[in-house]
Amino acid sequence: MPHQPPGVWKTTYSGEDWKNATGGERYRRAIYTYLKRTSPHPAMTTFDAGSGEICQIRRVRTNTPLQALVTLNDLAFVEAAGALSQHMQTHGKDLAMNISEGFRRLLARVPEERELDRLMKLYHALKLLHEKDPDGAQVLMKTAGIPTGDAAMIGVANVLLNLDEFLMK
Repeated sequence: MPHQPPGVWKTTYSGEDWKNATGGERYRRAIYTYLKRTSPHPAMTTFDAGSGEICQIRRVRTNTPLQALVTLNDLAFVEAAGALSQHMQTHGKDLAMNISEGFRRLLARVPEERELDRLMKLYHALKLLHEKDPDGAQVLMKTAGIPTGDAAMIGVANVLLNLDEFLMK
């Protein structure tokens, strides 16, 4: 039962509440999640998941701006970016190697020079932004589930998780 915004399950049909998974259950890999037809998970709706009323063999691929908002802001994706950023920081001797590791891990290829340059520029821009707003950086790290670390690397990891090549290919 991944994180879901409060109030989604408010229905007239039952008094049930969505209970977010905790502990090890919260972060386990899963193909399935609990689905209630009358109150579908918002991310599933955004990604055009079926209603569950009939079996679907295949889904149509879609890619909309609303989906990008989910992948950039949904708690599950922010937490995934936090975990990826920690992995990236422990693999490599410098920033380029750290970013390349995250890129390679997600896309199964080494980044081209121009891709790496853009991601490094993004990192430096985010680093400046977080230096100007350390409270915002702390909120991001807390949301990502990382007590200490590099908020700029979380931002880079979040962008990597939002790439069309990662999501659609």
